[in-house]
Amino acid sequence: FAAPPAAVPTTGSSLLFNALAAIDPDSLTAKEALDALYHLKQLQQKEGIP
Repeated sequence: FAAPPAAVPTTGSSLLFNALAAIDPDSLTAKEALDALYHLKQLQQKEGIP
């Protein structure tokens, strides 16, 4: 079995969590969803979250 994921900080000031909260997945086209996913991955790397 895989190890549980590492705890991720859940501070309200996190750009990643704010960007994620702003996404309405039901209103996105496939292209917009893909762009949003890449943006979230960039924020994850920028904030140093594994």
